[in-house]
Amino acid sequence: MSTACFYPLDTAESLKLAGELGFRKVELFINSDSEMGKPYISLIRKICRHYGITVVSVHFFTASFESMMFFSAYGRRTRDSIDRYRRYFEALGGLSPSFLTFHGERSTVSGLSFDRPAFPVIVEAYQGLCDAAKPYGLVISQENVAWCRSKSPEYVEMLRESLPQLCFTLDIKQAIRAGSSPESYVEAMGDALRNIHICDYNDRDTCLLPGKGDMNYYKFFELIKQKKYKNDIIIEIYSSNYVKLNDIIESGKFLQEIINCQI
Repeated sequence: MSTACFYPLDTAESLKLAGELGFRKVELFINSDSEMGKPYISLIRKICRHYGITVVSVHFFTASFESMMFFSAYGRRTRDSIDRYRRYFEALGGLSPSFLTFHGERSTVSGLSFDRPAFPVIVEAYQGLCDAAKPYGLVISQENVAWCRSKSPEYVEMLRESLPQLCFTLDIKQAIRAGSSPESYVEAMGDALRNIHICDYNDRDTCLLPGKGDMNYYKFFELIKQKKYKNDIIIEIYSSNYVKLNDIIESGKFLQEIINCQI
């Protein structure tokens, strides 16, 4: 189990704080181009070594633009964007994350008008991105996102069937915001599920610390156990979802008691 919940702190400061709280696995949010520079990546590596932290996955600040970058009908932009991400992948050398958490295509683009390419062209763009990531030991992990086409479990299943090399990240809060059960994405992602962003929720809030809402964790964990899921579970909430840092530690302990894991 790991954590990623200290934005808008500087990325290095957030990583250090996670280490001080006792978390040893994290998803790293890269929040600017300068954070891809060698001095900053060296700082990140130093912090990881000091606390014994493993970077499980990374998430680029450009995630909000991925629809325009990779999935318009303008092929030159797609190729240039793949090259841009290739440079990002290279910059991450030494951190050795396993996955890039990817938002992908928006379901609608408010205020913009562009031609959505046919599904085979979309698959080709994913293929190009997966191929670019592979030499760096990275796998693209498509996340279900409420404002993207991946909000649909049926679309997720289409991607899984068309792209065997693509993996998936299940985000609990995004599932609830999309009006679908987390369990429906577990089924759609199948054995390609590699990462879980966990939180809690109730009928008023879609993002709470684990143990502070109404989610039936016993039912959920029984399902992923049946599916033989043995990968990481990341507590992903926002800074507005807790009052004091000890609240995060208590949520970690709450999950530990249910699934007998290490943070």
